[in-house]
Amino acid sequence: MVQRLVPTVDGKLTAVREIMLDHTTTTPRIRSGHFTELTGALKEEDGMISFEMSLFKLYEAGVITEETALKYANIKDDLLFRIERLKTRRAESDRRPVR
Repeated sequence: MVQRLVPTVDGKLTAVREIMLDHTTTTPRIRSGHFTELTGALKEEDGMISFEMSLFKLYEAGVITEETALKYANIKDDLLFRIERLKTRRAESDRRPVR
């Protein structure tokens, strides 16, 4: 587990965690030196989480801004894709008529 502290929207700090377990998807990549492939191997259902997913969850909950999330991301493209998808879903939800 590794963590970083990032500023929240209310001026405090919160922890962003990356949790990697000894697992069939991570151990071979580490042993072979393929560290860039690790983020894709971190699966939440296995109890693991990447920095990008941690940042995204904090952004989605309104705890941190988009700018903060992107500033602290290791893989900005992955996080930006998730953020844009969330914005699209929220915009579509706002346009649906209330029944």
